[in-house]
Amino acid sequence: QYQIFSTQEELRDDVLNLTFGWPLWLFDEIRDAEGLLEETRENNPVMYQTAFLLSRQIPAIREHQIKPLAESDAEMWFGVALAMQDIHFKGTRIGFNKERFPGGDLIQGTDLGERLSKAFNLFRKQGFSRRYEIFIRGEEERDSSSFRKQLEEGVAARQQALESEFRENRVTEEVYHKLGNYYQLAKHYAQRISLL
Repeated sequence: QYQIFSTQEELRDDVLNLTFGWPLWLFDEIRDAEGLLEETRENNPVMYQTAFLLSRQIPAIREHQIKPLAESDAEMWFGVALAMQDIHFKGTRIGFNKERFPGGDLIQGTDLGERLSKAFNLFRKQGFSRRYEIFIRGEEERDSSSFRKQLEEGVAARQQALESEFRENRVTEEVYHKLGNYYQLAKHYAQRISLL
């Protein structure tokens, strides 16, 4: 448990509780809730299924996350963003769609490999991966077949352009494999989309 010791000044105590106590209590609640959910999954599968269905009915429940996405998940969403051209190449720059990624800077430099690494790090550190996941899942729920087709076409176009640039020696083998991996992750995601 966490406790804020009283300073005998009511206003100061309130500020301390709001500043220090609330986030700590929140993390404690999350840890307890995750433990309870795992325990329920093992001991009461019917109740766990009900909780899962409830989270599908109330989107805000499943969107509330504090911890960062795993790197592999962030790579997949980065690949999807590349395929959907929400992250795009402009000469010696990589740009972020301002509507999807407010505050996303242009990544500049002559080395494409370095630009990709910087863009991915920004994507992860700024929380763009989590925000983009929520946006994409919303698009997918709205019209899964149209979205899947759009994503598959985007991946195919990006892969074709990459193959062409590699044949013409305009990208290094390292960049070819790095971008190819991002596009492959996006393609796998598209294949998992259920058509309704």
